[in-house]
Amino acid sequence: MSRGRPRRRSSSASEADRQECVKDTFKFPAKNPEVIARAREVVKDATSAEAKVRMLLAYVSDSVRDEYTSSRTGLDVLREMKGDCSEHTLLFVSLCRSLGIPAREVRGWVYAGDEAQALGAHAWAEVAVEGEWHAVDPTWNQYPVDGSHLSLARKADGKYPPLLGLGVTATVLSCDSRE
Repeated sequence: MSRGRPRRRSSSASEADRQECVKDTFKFPAKNPEVIARAREVVKDATSAEAKVRMLLAYVSDSVRDEYTSSRTGLDVLREMKGDCSEHTLLFVSLCRSLGIPAREVRGWVYAGDEAQALGAHAWAEVAVEGEWHAVDPTWNQYPVDGSHLSLARKADGKYPPLLGLGVTATVLSCDSRE
């Protein structure tokens, strides 16, 4: 299924936001030795933040087995290497933060394609590269995300109101694609 043409979307990342989004937290254990070791192993000798982000995206997308599970932390995902979009995002954000790359989780809707004609709940991430926030999708290895993503909330700590954590779907009543 074609997900549309990627579009660059970014916004300025304040110093306060960048500092908040490199923090080690329960959900995103950036200072855990296992997380740090894996991140360093994946990015090898890459020097730019963008190159590191692209390598981490490919690693998470290719390595995490798509299977519904309920992991609570990025370390859980690293150890189990399975999950849905939430787990892909937990691991990706944890790996980025372990390298000092500001990252935060985003929750929203994603268009499920013309055949389904539906929106489904989805999680992805934003990373701060060269002072700008960039939306990226570690489940589908997208940098930047395509136009099928509709952001509802972004949080550095990953704590959301209950509705944003449910597997809710919505039917698309009409869709007009204009370039």
